Amino acid sequence: MLNTWRLQLLVQLSKLGTMRLVAEAMLISPATVSMQLKILETETSTVLLEKIGRNVKLTAAGQRLVKEVSPILNQLESVTNELQDSAQEVQGTVRIAAFSSALRALVLPAVAQVNDSYPQIKIILNEMEPDQSLPGLQAHQFDIALIAQLGTGNALTDPEYQLINLGADQLQVLVNQASPLAKNESISIDLLKEQAWMLEPDTAYLTKAVRRLCQQAGFSPNVSGICQSYTTLQAAVSHNWAIGVLPTLAVTQTANVKLLNLQPATLRQIFLAVRKPQARVRAIQIVVQAIQEQAAALF
Repeated sequence: MLNTWRLQLLVQLSKLGTMRLVAEAMLISPATVSMQLKILETETSTVLLEKIGRNVKLTAAGQRLVKEVSPILNQLESVTNELQDSAQEVQGTVRIAAFSSALRALVLPAVAQVNDSYPQIKIILNEMEPDQSLPGLQAHQFDIALIAQLGTGNALTDPEYQLINLGADQLQVLVNQASPLAKNESISIDLLKEQAWMLEPDTAYLTKAVRRLCQQAGFSPNVSGICQSYTTLQAAVSHNWAIGVLPTLAVTQTANVKLLNLQPATLRQIFLAVRKPQARVRAIQIVVQAIQEQAAALF
């Protein structure tokens, strides 16, 4: 009989792409992932992986095995969930990945409420960019992922997932109260061409969006600083060092700061995603409902 844990490693590799990411998701070493997948190849008498440069990818046989075993692993997960739900008390572990502003404004207040009412539910939180949390959800690293999409439409159309629209905020330009720009209530991106900008690293999803908006307006932002957090960005604006762009939900510091609506309005849609087999788990349902209620109070 094939080892289900090794099969899960193979499925995660198909979704995450590298052994390093699989190792991080499973809290083991990349060497352990490699060794276990080699054992799986021995168990199946099949070459499941092929080396491409310094990385590996699934062979056709490996892809076929993933396709065949994924429904079985999902079914085993559902059986485990049903056993947990058969207990008299609601229990279990719920793992949540959310980007920083959603974690602060939506998730933390919600899970604090859940903890008061259901202390037997263990909740594990992970602060993570939306483009990282979704692959983690797909690889069964998390049970709930909060993701964001700039613009309209659905961020996820895979029928394997239940997607809940929690609401939307919009991008705002942060300027110092002493800036001549502060006389405005709204501003277009092209009028910010000569300003000094504070941005997050280029890998951050918001920075990618800001640079794309600037590019569409025909310029590249004049970056005067790179920061790792929204708090630092807001401090830079407060000290009149630079301007910044943040979604409304991310704004926490208003001393010496004027918020201008970016025109045309750029919405950020916020979604909660959960795998459909997990959506039937009572503990997850309770946490999802609490997050929805918190979102309804904010939006």
